[in-house]
Amino acid sequence: ILLAGVGYTRYFASPIDFDGTNNSAKLRPYKIEENGKIPLYVAKNTTEAFMYELDPWRVAAFLEINEAIEIPEKAKSSDFMLRAWLLSISNHLKETGESHLQLLSFEKERGLTVDLPTGLIFGVLHTISHALKATAHQYVGIDQDSLAEYLFPLHISGLLYASSHVQFTLGGIDAVFRSNLQQWLGTVREFSNTCSFDPVCGQDGGACLACLYTKFGCNYFNRSLSRAYLFGGKVRGIDKEIKGFWSKEVVDLSENLKNSLVNS
Repeated sequence: ILLAGVGYTRYFASPIDFDGTNNSAKLRPYKIEENGKIPLYVAKNTTEAFMYELDPWRVAAFLEINEAIEIPEKAKSSDFMLRAWLLSISNHLKETGESHLQLLSFEKERGLTVDLPTGLIFGVLHTISHALKATAHQYVGIDQDSLAEYLFPLHISGLLYASSHVQFTLGGIDAVFRSNLQQWLGTVREFSNTCSFDPVCGQDGGACLACLYTKFGCNYFNRSLSRAYLFGGKVRGIDKEIKGFWSKEVVDLSENLKNSLVNS
């Protein structure tokens, strides 16, 4: 992950230009070096992260159970073919990097439309990311506000990392991954199942400041979050209730798909 300044600078911390000609602020383009390269000013931050990937068979079962799309027989022939099929239906994610079931006014003006399959995929991935972040502080020793997410929706994976600009980390994420990962993931499931504002929260989309919303570290401004993506129920943008990613129906279908692959 690269954090760098690209383009222009005013050189001085003060908005006043001290070049002796005027007092107005002035932006100067980065100086091009002799070899044609442009230098970038980079903030170096050595940190640690937890990277995860959703089971593609569970994702495919989740889409089919919720009637977003039907899995073709060819895609069921191997893990490689299933991943290739998931990529083939994810053009919306390839073009925009995110997908939402409720569009904002400027997105509608740009001509964007709702894409149900990628909207469901993004919703599940984003919700799991926030659930991991909300429970991580119990195990990694890092405050929730000091953790940030980085999603790779096209590859149904994400990254949770320590975002504070410090010169060292305590190794908390690495230690939990090695010795306490199962307990952390179990806590994620328990945490995501309830909210202190239920039943109001559950009836109004399944996400609020008391459960999944974060103050910092979300590049998507807390959009497309709902505990219903995981356990089932109502999500904003879909009229009927959905079956959750962790529901028995989705789990059973994904296991059946895997078993048919092994038996063949």
